[in-house]
Amino acid sequence: PLALDMALEIARQIAEALEAAHAKGIIHRDLKPDNIFITRDGQIKILDFGLATEPTRESAETLTELRQTERGAVLGTVGYMSPEQVRGERTDARSDIFSFGCVLYEMLAARRAFASTSQVETLHAVLKDHPPDLTSLRSDVSASLNRVVRRCLEKAPESRFQSARDLVFAIENLSPGSESLAPPSPPSPVRVRWMTIGGIAVVVAVVAAGAAWRTRPHDPAATTVAANGKDPRVLPLLAVLPFENISRSGEGYFAQGMTQEVTGQLSKLGGLRVVSSTAVAQFKDPRGQLSALAKELGIGSVVTGTVREQGAQVRVNVELIDAHSGRVMWSDQYDREGVDVFAAQSDIAVQVGKALNASVTLEEQARLGKIPTSSVAAYELFIRARRPPGKTNEDLLRGRIDLLNRAVAIDPQFAEAYSEIANAYYFLGAYGDRSALARGVEAANSALRVDPELASGYRGRALNLNEMGRLREALPAYLKAVTLNPSYGAGLVDFAHGLTTAGRYDESLDYALRARRLNPIAQATNYHLGVALVQLGDDARSERFLTTSAASSPGDSRLQILLALLDLRRGRPQPAIERIRAAEEKTPNNIEVLLTRAEIETFADAPDAAADVGSLFERAADGLFHTAPYPVKLAQAYYLHRRDGAGPPP
Repeated sequence: PLALDMALEIARQIAEALEAAHAKGIIHRDLKPDNIFITRDGQIKILDFGLATEPTRESAETLTELRQTERGAVLGTVGYMSPEQVRGERTDARSDIFSFGCVLYEMLAARRAFASTSQVETLHAVLKDHPPDLTSLRSDVSASLNRVVRRCLEKAPESRFQSARDLVFAIENLSPGSESLAPPSPPSPVRVRWMTIGGIAVVVAVVAAGAAWRTRPHDPAATTVAANGKDPRVLPLLAVLPFENISRSGEGYFAQGMTQEVTGQLSKLGGLRVVSSTAVAQFKDPRGQLSALAKELGIGSVVTGTVREQGAQVRVNVELIDAHSGRVMWSDQYDREGVDVFAAQSDIAVQVGKALNASVTLEEQARLGKIPTSSVAAYELFIRARRPPGKTNEDLLRGRIDLLNRAVAIDPQFAEAYSEIANAYYFLGAYGDRSALARGVEAANSALRVDPELASGYRGRALNLNEMGRLREALPAYLKAVTLNPSYGAGLVDFAHGLTTAGRYDESLDYALRARRLNPIAQATNYHLGVALVQLGDDARSERFLTTSAASSPGDSRLQILLALLDLRRGRPQPAIERIRAAEEKTPNNIEVLLTRAEIETFADAPDAAADVGSLFERAADGLFHTAPYPVKLAQAYYLHRRDGAGPPP
């Protein structure tokens, strides 16, 4: 077996090479140790692309398409072929990821992942068997690294890493010196108790954070996304600025929806990364602040435009602008009538992708060609649902559901409207109407029946299932959402939160990092990143990150919660109490702060613990903490246990 640091460095370079090939539309299909060479200066080279599929050679006006292997052809090397290659099915980039997993397994285990006495038996093993866990073969392989390898070796392509780019991210998080490389040294007896209760408190804070986040008066889908275009391994990043409505009269529904629709279309392209509208909204004059936009979000270009509606006619002028120089890279004008505007939105996405040299796969082209609705009236209701009438959160949500139901009554094929209904029901369930959650799942399923590749439909399904306590069913839906839409910031953050709830902290860290790379100035991503870091056990690293983040976001109570819990776990109970009480003074009615204060006071034997925990326990009964009743009961049970002199639980 290779030394761990050497194996990971080789694996990282192989994954980067695959990423480069896949970006050009090339699938190797015969990745194995024999085809991987190391130069004298340590550079990895992948050779022998004899079985590779090649990109179509077409005119410069046609974007590169990723061709798939024809069904029925069995090509590759026994023991390294993916299950779909063995079956003679069509393959894509995920087949190379399976072969990569075989190679990495062999580097670490000094044995093949799939090897038998005959080729037939080996092929059967590839289809049916799972190799022994690496953690059982060598002591220095962490559970995190073992999970990365096993995910590469999943039998179903949709269960593997969906791109070599994601694989590179995962391996980089396992780099030498990372907390994920090996199990931490055993804690001292004094530290054990604080680690245990700190872990409980963080889980409570995660649940409570969901409650507080749900009560915020913002659009459930409005989570920001972006990426750093300066890193050559990161895809081009752009933002869509609000399209200006220059209509002489009317509501301008197409102008209101154009920004979001174009953003959504561009987000479907795996070769780009797109900032959401809410990220851009942080700038009062984004068109006049291009340099600031480029610096803070890391974007390289922006899409901007105007919309003029006159009767049934809609004229759209659109430009792609270099955010650094202000140079117009591409522009066009579209004159459409009614729902034909949606075809213009798809063409805008294709033309922007071409201008930025981003490849578009066949599947992506098919998704771009789908129009949201065939009814202007349904679309107007859909836009109006973004700002429904109502005074309370519940009124707003019910108003939104009413407008969206009217939209799908006009056009039963309006998949995006169904997914918005699912999101609204999820929030109603979070506010206490638990019967709404089943209706949310039903609405999401309706969206997916119409469009099985709608990312927001999978997210809506996952949110409602998660809130119902069906996390095992929710996680695959989250994964599907971010696979279909790589720039889905809301989906990335939600998936990270779900993985944290499941205790899969290393994977949660991966998706939180992806969300943070997409928008480095979003407070929510720093919080989810912090939760994962705290649980992974590198306290010094966690404290540095959280302290820096809190300094740049002094009003974020959730970062203060994590710092207080970290104080507690590091054996500093009094600073923890002082920090959480200071956070409560700034936000007196913050549910998660109140819960965390009760937890910390209980664990630290503070004199106020009895009164605070008892008060929260009483308030939980009236529905205030309907989203986190069990953590409150847990705190009460823990306090009663301690009060009766039994000492801390084992």
